Amino acid sequence: MEYSEVLKILKSKNIRITPQRELIIKFLTEKDAHLTAQEIYEMLKKEHENISFTTVYNTLELLKKLNMIRTVYDSEGNIKYELNFYGHINLVCNKCGRIIDYRGEIIDEIITVLEKKLGAKILSYSFDVKIDCQNCRELEKISMIR
Repeated sequence: MEYSEVLKILKSKNIRITPQRELIIKFLTEKDAHLTAQEIYEMLKKEHENISFTTVYNTLELLKKLNMIRTVYDSEGNIKYELNFYGHINLVCNKCGRIIDYRGEIIDEIITVLEKKLGAKILSYSFDVKIDCQNCRELEKISMIR
């Protein structure tokens, strides 16, 4: 979702858009990553000394409450945020903690089947699948050889 679209939605809900909120939203729309509130704060703090962790956290939680942001837990149980509006699942590596967004025909098919079975329209969904990623599996093979 684009920066301007997020701002439009907030304005339509009569949510005050402070300069700090704008900064956080702009950052999230430019970064296609899964980051903790602390990581977002530290990255923003480098260029914007006046931003506080509380502002970052509260903005993230506001966006989450409005279903404009999703959370995913990494392999260590840390909450990571993503401003990601297309339907997908998160593949979370149990070993390295990497989070991979996955979407494709099989996911679309599952959603279609669920909608038919439930007789309802699925508006959004979120689920995580724990994996051992390809990189970790390859590293494991190499370490077994030695």
